[in-house]
Amino acid sequence: MKKNGVSKRKTEKIFGEASNLQQFINKYETQFKSLAPREVEALTLIAQGFENVVIAEKMAIKSKTLHNYQGSIRRKLGVKNEIDYIKYALAFGLIPF
Repeated sequence: MKKNGVSKRKTEKIFGEASNLQQFINKYETQFKSLAPREVEALTLIAQGFENVVIAEKMAIKSKTLHNYQGSIRRKLGVKNEIDYIKYALAFGLIPF
């Protein structure tokens, strides 16, 4: 069964059971709220799979500024790879399930 485009199976693969999603949200909500609005915008576009050049263009910023946002997001949230960006974006409603 799909909910807004992502199958339940894929969601469970990312978070495990639904209770794990809520645990993830509870655990990382403070860190997520520490992001600046432009960092949230960058996180959303990264999670959607856009390339850095496209993200910088959409945000009307230089690639160096985007690189700085990405570093800040990594420090604040502890993301290590694209899957981590997607986890945060899904958990906090930045992209649909």
